[in-house]
Amino acid sequence: MKSPKYVAVAFPIPVRKEFHYFVPPSLRPYIQPGVRVKAKFNHQIREGFVTAPVSQPEVQRLEQILEVLDKQPLLQKTLLQLTHWMAKYYQSSWGEALQMALPASVKNHAKGRKELYLRANPLPSPKETIQNLEKRSPQAAKLLKHLLHYNEEIRAIDLKRTLKISQSPIHTLHKKGLIQLNYRTDPLEPYAELPTTSTPPPTLNKEQTQVLQQIWQNFQKNKFQVALLHGITGSGKTEIYLQLIEKILPQKQSAIVLIPEISLTPQTMKRFKSRFGENIAVLHSNLSPSQRAHQWKRIQQGNAHVVIGPRSAVFAPVQNLGLIIVDEEHETSFKEQSSPAYNGRDLAIMRCLMENAKAVLGSATPSLISYHNALKGKYQLYQLHHRATSQPLPNAQIIDMRYQKHHHLFSEPLLRQIRQTLQKGEQIILFLNRRGFSTFIACKRCGFVLKCKHCDITLTFHKKYKKVLCHYCAYEHNAPQSCPDCLANTLQYLGEGTEKIENFLQQQFPHTPIARLDSDVMQHRQNYIQILENFAQQKIQILVGTQMIAKGLDFPHVTLVGVINADVGLHMPDFSAAERTFQLLTQVAGRAGRGTQPGRVLIQTYLPDHYSITCAANHNYQEFAQKELEFRQRFLYPPYCRLFRLVVSGKNLQQTNQTAQKIKSLFPKNLRGSLLGPAPCPISQINGEYRFQILGKFPNCQEVQNALSYLPQRKFNNVKLHVDVDPVGML
Repeated sequence: MKSPKYVAVAFPIPVRKEFHYFVPPSLRPYIQPGVRVKAKFNHQIREGFVTAPVSQPEVQRLEQILEVLDKQPLLQKTLLQLTHWMAKYYQSSWGEALQMALPASVKNHAKGRKELYLRANPLPSPKETIQNLEKRSPQAAKLLKHLLHYNEEIRAIDLKRTLKISQSPIHTLHKKGLIQLNYRTDPLEPYAELPTTSTPPPTLNKEQTQVLQQIWQNFQKNKFQVALLHGITGSGKTEIYLQLIEKILPQKQSAIVLIPEISLTPQTMKRFKSRFGENIAVLHSNLSPSQRAHQWKRIQQGNAHVVIGPRSAVFAPVQNLGLIIVDEEHETSFKEQSSPAYNGRDLAIMRCLMENAKAVLGSATPSLISYHNALKGKYQLYQLHHRATSQPLPNAQIIDMRYQKHHHLFSEPLLRQIRQTLQKGEQIILFLNRRGFSTFIACKRCGFVLKCKHCDITLTFHKKYKKVLCHYCAYEHNAPQSCPDCLANTLQYLGEGTEKIENFLQQQFPHTPIARLDSDVMQHRQNYIQILENFAQQKIQILVGTQMIAKGLDFPHVTLVGVINADVGLHMPDFSAAERTFQLLTQVAGRAGRGTQPGRVLIQTYLPDHYSITCAANHNYQEFAQKELEFRQRFLYPPYCRLFRLVVSGKNLQQTNQTAQKIKSLFPKNLRGSLLGPAPCPISQINGEYRFQILGKFPNCQEVQNALSYLPQRKFNNVKLHVDVDPVGML
C-alpha cells in the first residue's frame, strides 16, 4: 500500500463516525489499516485504530497523527470488515467494535509478567478474626473468608473480579499478616498439563458416517454454507466436529470452535488436544494477560490452526479460515451484554460469509430461529436420531407436585429413586436453576420482603456466609435476625436454591459424598475442574447444580437425573421462556444413561401439561418446535419478525422516564413496524438506576436498521441508552 498522507481513525467512543487525520512524512511508512495510533481528539490525546487511507479529507485543517503504536496490524483486513459490519448492525461505533475484538493484553503487548497470588495464613481463631474485620473493613472480611474456605493460592485478578473488590482489602489483610502475597509467572500454555499424544478417531456408527459424508459432500459444492447439525444428546456431534476439522487441516485451512461457557473449556481442550496436539490454541477471559497475548500471537503467526473459546474467540486472527463450529448454538451466553451487543453465533456466520468459509451450528435443541432458517432452506439441516453408543434415551417421568405429599422440595418418587440408585452404586445429577439457600426472606407478621436497596429484586440468602446477596449488583448484607420493618422475630426463609438442596441431601444421606456446582462454588477454574474430576472418578455420588451441569458433561455412571423444579423459568416475562425451559430440561435429561446402564429422569413440576415440559419428557423436539412456532407466529415474535430493545437507565426516575418518552418521539409514525413502550423493564431498577424499555418489532433486518437510524448519537444528561439488536433476554 502506498504511504498515505491522510487516514481515517476510529476511536473507541460512542460516536458512530471515523475522523480524518494528517500523517507526518516520518510516520507514513508505518501507517496501514489495523494499526493503532495516538492522536488529539476533543483536546485529549487518545488511542484509535487506522481504518483506511483517505484521498480527500473532510476538512482543510487537520490534526496530525502523533504516534504509531504497532509495527504490524493487530487485526487483518477480514477482521476490519467484520467489525465494521458488526458496528453498523449492532449500532455502535467502529472503534468500540474494534476495541471489543482485540484483547487488552494484545494491545498492551503483555509478556510473561508475574501475577500476584494470595493465600490465607493459618489463624488460631478465624471466626473471631473475621468478626472483628467486618466491623471496620467488610471487604477485607469477605476476602479473608473466601481465602480461608478454599485454603489455596488464588490469583488476585480473579478474586477482584469474583468478589468485586479493589486492591485496598488486599493491602489491609497483608498489613495485618493475615495473608501471603506470592508473585509468580503463569505458564504461557494454560493447558500444558493435558496430554498431547495424538489419538486415532473412533469408528463412527452408520448414522454418524452418513451425516459426516453428507455435510462434507455439500461443503465441496459451495464456498459459503451453514449446516445445522441437530443431534439428540449423546449422539456424537463432537466427533463429527473433530472429523470435519481433520478434513480441512490438510488443505492448510484453520478452524474456530465456539463453546457457550468458559467452564466447558478444560474438557473440550482435553478431547481436542488429544487429536490435534500442539496445533490448538485457546482464547478466553480467564487466561492471564500474558497467556492470552501468547495464544493470540501463536494464532496470528500461523502456529495454531484450531482455536477454542467462548464468543470472543470469533475474532481469533486465524490464517485461511475454513470452518467455524458453534457448539450448543442455542445458548444465550453467545450474546454480549455491553455495546456492541453482538451475538457470537450470528457473527460467526457473517465471518464465514465474508471469508468464504463453512459454518456448522450444533445442538440437541436448536434455537427456533436457526431451525426455522433450516426449514426455509437458508441452512442445510442434518439430524442424528440415535445415541452414538446405541443406548436409548433415558425414560422420563413427570411428577405432578400438586398431588405429592413431599418433604421439602423432594417428592416421594424422586427420593425413592435416589435411594435405589445409591444402593446400586450409581451416580445422580440433581438440577435446580437457582443458586443460594433461600430465594427471598419475608416477615410472617407484617408481610415485609427483604429487597436490594439498589435493585428492584429480592435478596437471596446464602447460608454458608450467613449473608443476603443481590445477584444483579453484588450488594450484600448480614442476614437479619428480626424483621427490619416491624422488628418481630417472625422472618421466614422462603424459596429454594441449590445450597438448600445440598443441605437437605446431606441430612438425608449423611454418608454419601455430595457436591454442588454453581457460580457460588466455581469461584475459580481449578475448583470447577476438581469437582468434575472427582465426579468422573466416582468420588462424588450426587452432583447438585444449576444450568452449569446441564450441558456438555459426559459421565457414563450417571443413571438418574432429577429436576427439582421445572417451572423456574416458565414464569419469566419473556417470549422465549418456554423455549429455554424445553432446552434446559432436554439438555439436563441427556446427562442420564450415557454408559452401559439405562438412564431415568424425574421432572417435578406444578405445570405437568405445559408443552415445553411434556415435549422435553418425550424427547420430542419437532412437536415442541411446531407448537412454539405457532405461538410465535400468532403474536409476531422471532423468527416471524426482527426485534430491537432500547433500555434507558438513570439515577433519577422522572428524568429517565422523560428521556425514554423523548427517544420514542424521535421515531416517525410511518415506520413499517411497531414500537411498544416506553415501559418499566421487568426488573425496573438495577444498581441504583431506574430502567425503561422500548421494544421495536419489524418485518426484517433492513426495516430495523432504518428505524434505528433515527436514534441520536449525542449523549443524554445523566441518562444512558443501550441498544440491543436481536435481544435474547427481556429482563
